[in-house]
Amino acid sequence: MLVISTIFLVLSAIPGIGIERNEARRWLGIGGVEFQPSEMVKISLIVFLSYSLSKRNKVLGSFTKGFVPYVLLAGFIAGILALQPHMSAALIIVSVTAIMMIVA
Repeated sequence: MLVISTIFLVLSAIPGIGIERNEARRWLGIGGVEFQPSEMVKISLIVFLSYSLSKRNKVLGSFTKGFVPYVLLAGFIAGILALQPHMSAALIIVSVTAIMMIVA
């Protein structure tokens, strides 16, 4: 789910594929339906993090195995959102990731 929504997010940032409104390219149109992939990414990231953090709880104390992969994932998604520009969604992605990692 996260992979598909991230692919949609990347596609929405590409000129000619993503729909631009008010100098921001945040929407995709598929079959006459327009949507923001960032909304899918928010939900799928929460589901992914909750599953992954619960399954990998033994390595969460490790910096390279428990911290870096999640920060890189959140940074990649937030970077794509910043290019669109969609800073509110980028802030939500980073905040949710940080909160879930602290709680885990």
